[in-house]
Amino acid sequence: MVVEQKPLALETRRLAAVAFADVAGFSRLIAEDDAWAISQWDSLREELLLPLLKQYEGRLVDTAGDAILVEFRSTIMALRWAVDAQKASKSKARDGTKDPLQLRIAVNIEDVLVHEGDILGDGVNIASRIHDAIEPGQIVTTGLVRELVGNRVNARFIDLGTPRLKNIKRIVHVFQVASVTGTNADESTLHQPFIEWTSRPAVAILPFRAGSGHEMEEYFGSGITEDIISGLSRSHAFHVIARASTLQFADRSTDIRDIASQLGVNYVMDGSVRRHGDKLRISAELVDVALNRSIWSDRFDGDAEDLFDFQDTIVASVVGSFEPRLKAHGIEKVRNRSTDSLDAYDCVLKAASELYRFKDQGYSNSGFALRRAMELDPTYARAYAYSAWRLNYLFGEGRSNDPDRDKKARD
Repeated sequence: MVVEQKPLALETRRLAAVAFADVAGFSRLIAEDDAWAISQWDSLREELLLPLLKQYEGRLVDTAGDAILVEFRSTIMALRWAVDAQKASKSKARDGTKDPLQLRIAVNIEDVLVHEGDILGDGVNIASRIHDAIEPGQIVTTGLVRELVGNRVNARFIDLGTPRLKNIKRIVHVFQVASVTGTNADESTLHQPFIEWTSRPAVAILPFRAGSGHEMEEYFGSGITEDIISGLSRSHAFHVIARASTLQFADRSTDIRDIASQLGVNYVMDGSVRRHGDKLRISAELVDVALNRSIWSDRFDGDAEDLFDFQDTIVASVVGSFEPRLKAHGIEKVRNRSTDSLDAYDCVLKAASELYRFKDQGYSNSGFALRRAMELDPTYARAYAYSAWRLNYLFGEGRSNDPDRDKKARD
């Protein structure tokens, strides 16, 4: 008997933000009291997670045991759902009498394959793996999500590096997401994305423009941009935005400050390619967006006949000079910067006033104010300077309750 072969359905693919959530330690809870654990998970899922999912226009893809896979059309919506889901679950936990359920939520964005309502692909696998990098009650996301969200979600991003993920061959940059709203001490930090996300500066390399629109200029500029991003990405001194995120700004119709805001960076490199006969001229400039100031620029001239050698020379020169110049500029900024936090500035003024009273109570009050200033703005140089000065007074005048500790802190 001949069996008629049905034609294979065409693959349906789409870009989707996916979130994977599960209950930490659910196996232990099941072993202790399975009826209670299942009841609590059903309640958490049906009363909190799924109603929030509808609010943020998400779709429940699959439920398996203590885990759910959900899909969103927007990374911002996905991350907002994750933040509110954690808040709601923690609030519910405070009302309970037994060990509360603690969620782990991972968010990723990827091109996914749609099959009979399910979504498949590497991006889904990554979302289900990266949550192992965090503790119960936390949220984790990939670097691409962080780039796309920018500062449009009231949260700060903590760099967790590139952990090894089971059965995932490519490198995945992972960030913990912490909400900065609420009354908890760890949530009261002032929201300063460029300072909080990571101690490393974030840089966007915009596509190099073709000066005259010549085809050679366009593909040469594209090649240089890609090679510079690839070269700079090997450095651990700064974070480089993926090329896929910067391509949308190739036409330069958006102001550079708006580009930096959307990408969540504080440095932008811009460049151009111009051809005159058999000669090529490449110009590149690195801009500190906050200061609206060029901190590095260079120009390269070469022959169109030796494109690959010329391109290698440019990339090597840019990558070689980029990191030292960025580090030097960062040091200069820390030395000279004030603060974006009025509260931190106010704390330093209060500390100075108390310090110059030269009384025990004044030393105590100034210490409290300075610690608060450094919490509000961890890079506020003036707060650290006053703190060192205060410790010097305490140690030198014999007023310290713990000389060894204060001497170590001062030094």
